[in-house]
Amino acid sequence: MEESIYQSVFLGLLILFLFVRAPYVYKSYTRETVVNMGSTVDRMLLLLTTIGMAALPLLYSLTPILAPFSVPMPDALRIAGGAVYLAALVLMLLILRELGGDWSMGVELKENHRLVTSGPYRFVRHPTYTAFTLMMAGQLFLTANWLVGIYGIAVWALFCVVRIPREEAMMLEEFGDEYRTYRDRTGILVPNISFFSQK
Repeated sequence: MEESIYQSVFLGLLILFLFVRAPYVYKSYTRETVVNMGSTVDRMLLLLTTIGMAALPLLYSLTPILAPFSVPMPDALRIAGGAVYLAALVLMLLILRELGGDWSMGVELKENHRLVTSGPYRFVRHPTYTAFTLMMAGQLFLTANWLVGIYGIAVWALFCVVRIPREEAMMLEEFGDEYRTYRDRTGILVPNISFFSQK
């Protein structure tokens, strides 16, 4: 299959991603932030992940500049990568609908912030990050470009390692025993198997 087809498909997925997120970004910025634990490190990580999730993918989709970093990959794997990316977007939409205005890009809490435990949050505490992890995996295979794929995965892994413990600490401080109980029965990025064994 022609590379231009994959580039067009990926560009379409990127645009769809922006449409899925845009309303919730707007909601987030229109609500008052009452707790902000953001730092310079957070802002740097956000910049690096934006490069991996948007800047490099756009360069791949719109220009030939990243062609030297392409690797041979069967069409079946690339199509599967696109399917995984699309599935991650569907998951992202479900997550954002559960969060509503409580979604935020930073380590922060909004006014009247809720502890959401429904929908995907019934099984994992950070399903947004699960969706992004799937997107990064899909991006690697769909683009068949090691710079776009490996950079995205590496930076995203670093983001999760740094960010998740800080978010957990913030939620524990805000919601106390309620969050502790929720934490004990759910997984971080994938469901806690014991959760199902208790049913």
